[in-house]
Amino acid sequence: MRTATFILSLVLVAVMTLQSCAIYVGGGLVDALGDEPSNLGASGVLGLVVAFLAIIGMAFTLGLPRVAMIFYVLAALVAFSIAADYPDMNIHGVALIILAVMAFFSRRKPKPAAAG
Repeated sequence: MRTATFILSLVLVAVMTLQSCAIYVGGGLVDALGDEPSNLGASGVLGLVVAFLAIIGMAFTLGLPRVAMIFYVLAALVAFSIAADYPDMNIHGVALIILAVMAFFSRRKPKPAAAG
């Protein structure tokens, strides 16, 4: 289960990073060429913060899944907070919650005591 969480997190982080970079660059273009400023640039930066938190969670997935769960939940909270300006973050936030649940259920189980 840990390996599956790690691989899914890797794919999600790659998509989030590329999409947030595109939003950031697009926001800069809209601000440069448009008449009124937009929040796309700030949303792109916060999307990169979400991706960074997910990377930290991904780093802890294999060894310390409970720590990974905390970082996934933090990333999901930030994602939901910027969803008004960046609607795709709703999808990423739900995916991060699913990864947090997977990390919760992949924690180490205590070994049974040896009989004898």
